[in-house]
Amino acid sequence: MKKTIETPLFKGVNLALVLLVVNFAVCGCALRGYSDTGAGGQPSVAQDPKAAPPTEKYKTTVLSGAVSLIEADGTLVIIDASRKTTLLYVKKETALTKDGKPAKFSDIKIGDLVNAKYAGANVAIEIRIGGDAAK
Repeated sequence: MKKTIETPLFKGVNLALVLLVVNFAVCGCALRGYSDTGAGGQPSVAQDPKAAPPTEKYKTTVLSGAVSLIEADGTLVIIDASRKTTLLYVKKETALTKDGKPAKFSDIKIGDLVNAKYAGANVAIEIRIGGDAAK
């Protein structure tokens, strides 16, 4: 015996059909065309930018500015001279220097001037903090 719903809105509708429709409405993934692959069926880098290691296949970008936000998970927000904000992900492989000497993530303070080189999904490759940031 099939279970049916007896409400004015769903009178006589199969319960399995309702659950299927609700599942697609909640997930929405299949209906909106989202997938976990990018162009050509390759995994999308934008899924988890912290997991995307910077490699030679990504174009690198250089950024100079002041640190405006620091998160404990390794996220930095940099404001450049034109007031544009950029979110950077600092990984353990990121080369950090302060005044020309090796540094740790905890050495970065809000307001510090930095020069950063990043690639891919804003994963920092190198960050120079302080006096050598202008070089």
